[in-house]
Amino acid sequence: MSDAQKQADGLEAGDSIPSRKSGVSLISESITDPPNEKPVPPPRIREMRKNTAVDTPPDIEFYRSSVDRVDKEKRRPTIQELAANRLRSIDLGMESVLHRVTKKESEVKFGWIEGVFVRCLQNIIGVILYIRLSWVVGQAGIVLGLVIILLASFVTTLTALSTSTICTNGEMKGGGLYYLISRTLGAEFGGSIGLIFCLANCVGGALYIVGFAETINHLLNDSGIQIIDGGVWDVRLISVVTCTVLVAIICISATIESKLQQVLLIPLILSVLSFVVGSFIWTEKKQRYGYTGYRTETLEANLWPDFRQGHSFFTIFSVYFPAATGIMAGANISGNLKNPQVAIPRGTLSAILVSTIVYISVLLIAGTTYERDADGIVTPDPFNYPDCYHNYTCPFGLLNYYQIVMVTSVWPPVISIGIIAATLCSALASLVSAPKIFQAICEDNVIPAIRMFAKGYGPGNDPRRAYALAFVVTTAVLMIGELNYIAPVISNFFLCSYALVNYACFLASFSQSPGFRPAFRYYSHWLSLLAAVMCVAIMFVMSWPTTILTLLFFITVYAFIKHLKPDVNWGTSTTATTYMHTLSGVMKLAKDEFHVKNYRPQVLVLSGVPYERPSLVRMAYSITRGTSLLVCGNVLIAKDTTQMNQQLAAARRTEEMSQKVLRKQGIKGVCKAVVARTLEEGCDMLYQASGLGRLTPNIVLLGFIENDVADRSSIKLSSRNSYLKIIQQAFYNDMGVGVFRSKSSKAFSVHPDKKFRVGNAAISDSSVTTHSILTKTASRGATIDVWWLSDDGGLTLLVPYLLTQSKSYLEGARLRVFTIAAEGTSISTEEERMASLLQKFRIQYTYLHVVAAINQPRKET
Repeated sequence: MSDAQKQADGLEAGDSIPSRKSGVSLISESITDPPNEKPVPPPRIREMRKNTAVDTPPDIEFYRSSVDRVDKEKRRPTIQELAANRLRSIDLGMESVLHRVTKKESEVKFGWIEGVFVRCLQNIIGVILYIRLSWVVGQAGIVLGLVIILLASFVTTLTALSTSTICTNGEMKGGGLYYLISRTLGAEFGGSIGLIFCLANCVGGALYIVGFAETINHLLNDSGIQIIDGGVWDVRLISVVTCTVLVAIICISATIESKLQQVLLIPLILSVLSFVVGSFIWTEKKQRYGYTGYRTETLEANLWPDFRQGHSFFTIFSVYFPAATGIMAGANISGNLKNPQVAIPRGTLSAILVSTIVYISVLLIAGTTYERDADGIVTPDPFNYPDCYHNYTCPFGLLNYYQIVMVTSVWPPVISIGIIAATLCSALASLVSAPKIFQAICEDNVIPAIRMFAKGYGPGNDPRRAYALAFVVTTAVLMIGELNYIAPVISNFFLCSYALVNYACFLASFSQSPGFRPAFRYYSHWLSLLAAVMCVAIMFVMSWPTTILTLLFFITVYAFIKHLKPDVNWGTSTTATTYMHTLSGVMKLAKDEFHVKNYRPQVLVLSGVPYERPSLVRMAYSITRGTSLLVCGNVLIAKDTTQMNQQLAAARRTEEMSQKVLRKQGIKGVCKAVVARTLEEGCDMLYQASGLGRLTPNIVLLGFIENDVADRSSIKLSSRNSYLKIIQQAFYNDMGVGVFRSKSSKAFSVHPDKKFRVGNAAISDSSVTTHSILTKTASRGATIDVWWLSDDGGLTLLVPYLLTQSKSYLEGARLRVFTIAAEGTSISTEEERMASLLQKFRIQYTYLHVVAAINQPRKET
């Protein structure tokens, strides 16, 4: 653009014209001067641009998600505003920005140590360490015990790497695991796995609370105190009371919960240190429980597995694996982290490393210092088993006594305090995570029926309604009252969640989308895929019935959300992968030579806006039926350059609107709108530009010229010539042509004595029916008359055949074929020849009639 032209348009010399598409506002508008209002003079525009800084530098506000939070106050000027020399209400949106900043400052935010590392570490070092790890080493031995720990750590480490990769690819908001998966794989996957993970956290919270209750019940029994029966009912009662207190603490304040987590970390550390130091101290009491001290003989005796009570490697793994499931404790409160992109990778991976070292240390100490079986009388000897060993009735030892860690401690009450601290910390993390994730699902309105749980309270937007729901679910699980029954269920739920996280990372990386640029670089999409496969395999091996139930629950929720069709668009990697596969398919089609057996009718229907000519669109879709290309073409007329600018914006909006109409009504097609000076020019543009590669229309379907005009003689000659030219241009572009004539432009209106024609094909029905574009009910009892008058390659016969197939409006219609006998050929001979031809074409017909050729008109006509 020259300087003179810039000045004429109200621009100063040297100003640049924005050319980036992102310069267009999120809500496109067609800018025109309001009536009775004089245009703003150029000097005024220059002053406005100086004051409002139209040519703004890059700003994060312009790149925020247009779906999660649309800031309508602050926007860039549109291309149309600049081209038309008009700037209207360009508000910098400072009020909105200040409101958002004020809101963020009022919320409680945590760093990576307090918010992620501490939470994950406390959630991982839980009840399993204190009351089940010694039993694990007794069943699996030291070698397989190490394999179990390392396998679980390997899976969780790969999952943590995948989590870190996804959460560093853009802004991380509240919702934790649900947010990661929904923004990567879509609302259906996110909502399904989000609900599973919420349920997993509720079950996990119940697991830790039951572990706490078992410890308290053990201490009460040692003191001779009995509440109900001294057994499972006491555990249930203590569990329910504990759950009530924890939920009350969480509801009061998230800050109190966070401070409590930090306070409880101290006894956790002291209890582990007390166990390590106590393992070097011999006492007579310890000897009763099977303590031998550090002996090579004990190590050799416990080196290999001794599975009992029907257990196997994977059943033991299923009991242990919940110990490693706390890695999402920090990511689950991502909305309360100062910098989730830094905090989640650093805190999660550090917690996995530290907890793995702790678990391996405790396993080695227990396996080296204790026998599997002890009767409390005979001095433990690794090679001389007590009598109770032969009938598996020994009360003590690694396999029979769950409180080995407490017995070994320098001061046993420290272990009790540590168990209480660990279980309460893990339970708190689970009871916080589940409602936070559930609130995020409700806020996105993925399932409208549960929208009520999205409401938050206080400066931290605490989901108190979700807290109440989590309390009910957790209490129901607490009624089981047995730790070994709860652990396998939670293992499957968490493994399913981890499998989808790893698959999400794999898919996002494998799609090679330019938008996937994670700041965390230490990942491989193949390792993510390996982790996903491992998670699924472990699920089936641990308990295939539980796995089947978990997958059925996931599939049910997925199908339900897909049926709801939530109105969200998060730019998922599923879409990116679809694009990659589509592009690959188009390139492959372009490479392969075309063969007539692979011919498909690809229809360009000149429908304008689809809902204005529903019968025409419905007829075209009855031909394609979603198995071949359907393009709804629309031509917008622009007489001059000014109208052209306006109509170009209108064309894009029309395309989007028309595409939504087709998608809502279940029609698989593409809408294409062009702007041209004349209708003929626009149709020619559609003929040449529609489609891509082999996916280009080969048939044009258009309505009959001025179909609603009763007096056909009143149609102007120019209209007739224009109509014929449109058809002629289609032939020039090597396309077939179909002309559809209906008594109504809004619906099918079929009369028994009237017929519609598509080329040489005529359609009749036995009754009057009216169907809109939405109608999917077939017209039963219809008859299609095919006048095959000339050999056109078979298209005249193929189109009516397709109309009789499933998903067509005329599904199941009867075909009647009419043709003419060539000159010098008898009618019977022609019928036999045509019947043979139709049989080879495998076309089912109900009637065949050959008409004698007429070379001269009849006298009466």
